[in-house]
Amino acid sequence: MPTKQPAPTGQKPDLNGMDPALVDRLVRALESIAAAQGQQAPIVVPSGVDDSYDPGSRPDPVRTRAARDYDVLRGLLGRTNAPRPLRMSRESKGDDNVVIIEDPIPPSARTAIVESPGGASGPLTERIELSGSSLLLDEIEATMSISRVELVACDDVLVAFGPSLAPIFS
Repeated sequence: MPTKQPAPTGQKPDLNGMDPALVDRLVRALESIAAAQGQQAPIVVPSGVDDSYDPGSRPDPVRTRAARDYDVLRGLLGRTNAPRPLRMSRESKGDDNVVIIEDPIPPSARTAIVESPGGASGPLTERIELSGSSLLLDEIEATMSISRVELVACDDVLVAFGPSLAPIFS
């Protein structure tokens, strides 16, 4: 296996040329964290706290978000069967606020989930059924930034993700 030469002083190393041993250790650490997150631990509720949450009824939102973030990291590291990053842009077409997916959409993707920190109303999330490479946003306005775009399969498995996108000012 050829060895990677260090980058000359003043130049940033190519991220794809990371030390394979370091990448392997990082991925193993991330997989250990994800395995620990996925384990059912006994839920201890402090006194005075509403304990009506039933862990069997729906997934814990914090664990769900941690699992998605882990999948995004796996995709950025180029692991097989991991969600992959897609290039996206944002346009304003008349009164329409549109996110354009520039890369080919994975065939298993069925729904796009677009998240925005919102404005005075608080965070917004839109679920859009995929029917092409354009995502027409209804609730998220052009003047709001987009923090996350995810493409999921019919069983809500993350298959691709996009970048955060800046607001459009006309």
